[in-house]
Amino acid sequence: MKKSLQRIQLLFGVIYIAITVVFAVVVSSLLINSSKSSMERNASDFIAANAHQIELNLDNYLNTVETVCSLLFSDEAYYGYYDTNTEVSDYERILAKDAITSRIIDLSMMENFCDFGVLYPNDKSAGWISQTTESMFPNGGKYEFFSSLITDDRHEDGWATGVMGNIDRIYYVKRLNPNAVAVLSFYTDEFDSVFAMPDELSAMTVRMIDNRGTIIYSTSDVEVSQSLPVDIDLLLGNQTGISAMDDNYLVTSNNLTNGWRVVTSIPTSYLMQEQIQLSTTIILIVIVIVVAIILIQLIVLTKLNNSVTDVVENLEDKAATDLMTGLLNKTSFRIQAEKDLRVYNGKQSKVFFIMDLDNFKSVNDQLGHKVGDEVIVNMGNLLREVFSEDFVKVGRIGGDEFAVYCSFVDKSQERAEEWAKFKADRVYLAFEKMFKEKIEQFNLSVSMGVLIEGTGDHSYDDLYKRTDTALYVSKRNGKGKPTYI
Repeated sequence: MKKSLQRIQLLFGVIYIAITVVFAVVVSSLLINSSKSSMERNASDFIAANAHQIELNLDNYLNTVETVCSLLFSDEAYYGYYDTNTEVSDYERILAKDAITSRIIDLSMMENFCDFGVLYPNDKSAGWISQTTESMFPNGGKYEFFSSLITDDRHEDGWATGVMGNIDRIYYVKRLNPNAVAVLSFYTDEFDSVFAMPDELSAMTVRMIDNRGTIIYSTSDVEVSQSLPVDIDLLLGNQTGISAMDDNYLVTSNNLTNGWRVVTSIPTSYLMQEQIQLSTTIILIVIVIVVAIILIQLIVLTKLNNSVTDVVENLEDKAATDLMTGLLNKTSFRIQAEKDLRVYNGKQSKVFFIMDLDNFKSVNDQLGHKVGDEVIVNMGNLLREVFSEDFVKVGRIGGDEFAVYCSFVDKSQERAEEWAKFKADRVYLAFEKMFKEKIEQFNLSVSMGVLIEGTGDHSYDDLYKRTDTALYVSKRNGKGKPTYI
């Protein structure tokens, strides 16, 4: 009897232990699979957001080029002239070309163009066509060739790369009149800052693909001028504007406004490293502490949820922040300003600053991008210190362009103007102290547009446009000074 009871107790103990182990394994498996799905979903959302940000940045860059070119249509003297017009005298030709060249120089002052000129059927040009481009056509034919690059009949323009085998430049061509085309080009290296990735996505490969399916820029240099890798191409199929994932890659594809695509890919194993480590920990806990498995799993679940939440919050913070300065990035700055405009429903005074570093390109060209990056970081620290109030939004909205926005429910427009001028003076004093050496060496300065607006409903785009116009006035009137409107 005693032995039978012991056997029964032993059997119940074994059954209990077996049930506990099975239950723990089932719970652990469910937990692991749940964490995997959650992490895959959150990682996919974050990567898709970054890919979309790259798409917006690229579209903005390409649209800037198109906009600069379209400004040649501001006066018929620029777009109506053509060199083969027999009714124009030699003197009139000289005056017309000088006017076009002067306008082109003015338009491209803040841009890093390799070429910006107007070609005519006789292969003569106004503006500047680089020696590299000229050397591609030793026997002439520039006008005919670049005219053939116009693929958009509606807008009469076109984008091209790999011209005459040159993969280092991207060309934009737009027809000005039946006998003249504008040609712009810039180095593909200009996209380095656009394609910058946060540290969490260091394993991601980002590519820009033209309408022929050729990779014209990639964070992996060996891919340039090649087609999209077969496994990634198969995963995407013919679809764009999507995210797709298999056991090897998480891939995104987004269309640009000029018909090109941005395709990103990151190894799935890289994304799931944290999840794999977590699964190993859970299994070890189950093996070592079977009796307390349910309690342990509850603790692990709590920690897991906290871990996933912390990761997502951290990624969201970084997605909203400019990685170099820690200020708001362009998109987040706009979102926060628009939110402020909605909340107070036009019952507040508003101040909007846009600042741009004058002659910053000289710092980059002579001392290198590392020193240039230090200038940007220091400028960000300066603005963070001057505009330290919680209600002020400070952002980096371009390479060397910064913006500040705030509103005052309890201040009149006059008080807001006093505050704005006080802050502007502090910026210039701090700038002179922080960048004394660069000011002396490169004439580095800050041009500033400042908008002070009273109560009333205003859109972000309206405020931005007017402030940007004020900044342009400062640039045009000698730089290094504020313009208040």
